[in-house]
Amino acid sequence: MSRKRRFFALALSITALIIAGIGAGCSKNTPTSTTQSPSPKTSTPAPTSTDISLPSKIFQIGETSDTAQVQVSNGDRFALAIPSNATTGFQWSASTVPSFLTSEGSKYAGAPTPAMPGAGGTQYLIFKATGTGTETMALAYARPNSTEAPARTVRVEVIAT
Repeated sequence: MSRKRRFFALALSITALIIAGIGAGCSKNTPTSTTQSPSPKTSTPAPTSTDISLPSKIFQIGETSDTAQVQVSNGDRFALAIPSNATTGFQWSASTVPSFLTSEGSKYAGAPTPAMPGAGGTQYLIFKATGTGTETMALAYARPNSTEAPARTVRVEVIAT
């Protein structure tokens, strides 16, 4: 093989390796995650996080209902599942939490794939019963840090035995 051809083949191979390396670096996906610690009983649960595991007890709150009732036992970990759409900027929060519950945060699950862009999902507000009693919890669907009235409110009577 002539000297020119060997040089050309070597230059072509090096160029191909450089392009492949740059292409691999451009397609690297770096996951991002934000996690906040759970909030105190009297404030909003922490924003959604993929690090929060869902409990086995999940109570569905209807899309049109403005009241609900749940029964749990002292020590139970449970979630309230409410239709939500994170793409709107709205999220569910507990504006009042019974004294015998501890908030463990919130988790959002989008619509199953393939979903249309902007499709809604479910928000899970997660709690643990740390005592017994019967109290009403108020939930609000609003934009965080907004002064506007919530788009929707739900009252949940919690009975812990």
